[in-house]
Amino acid sequence: MGEIYFYNYYWEHLGFFLLGPFALLLLVYGILEKKKTKKIFYAISAISFLIFFITGKKNPIYPIQWYNQKSYLPEQIQEIIKIQNQKPILLFFYADWCNSCKDLEKRIQTKEIASLLNQGWISIKVDVTNFELYQDQILKKYKVYGTPAISFINSNGEVMQELTLVGSEIPLRTFISILRQFGNYK
Repeated sequence: MGEIYFYNYYWEHLGFFLLGPFALLLLVYGILEKKKTKKIFYAISAISFLIFFITGKKNPIYPIQWYNQKSYLPEQIQEIIKIQNQKPILLFFYADWCNSCKDLEKRIQTKEIASLLNQGWISIKVDVTNFELYQDQILKKYKVYGTPAISFINSNGEVMQELTLVGSEIPLRTFISILRQFGNYK
């Protein structure tokens, strides 16, 4: 079975992850128990939580190679599309005031996603901190209605609007599938 991700931690097996809720359930049951077996429930709960805690690992962050490592404004993207060398482009719309943008950026920095992006895509950050200034361009061109958002441009320079992902809770499996399907991994 695959890894289980929960916030910034992951467990290699589902059983180890389920020990956390199990420990909590035993703790509550032990509190409600009126017999002498109360201590047994506390002990099992403590051991289960300890195993849950020890087996959980901090999710490592893998850097994404953003295009020229700077933020781009919407009008500058067209210039990049012209010189993109037949690679598809991923646009990451963010704002400095947007905490969900920071969360999404951390979520997509897993080993698998960062590897796919760095090999087969040109990744560009689009700074929309002053959203009113770029609202018309962004809404018309990329169909982005808020931040964070991820838009895809195929290797022909066409915006794939039906694949645009909005919000910090994007399904990572869907995201990975899009990266694999449309990326240029030659």
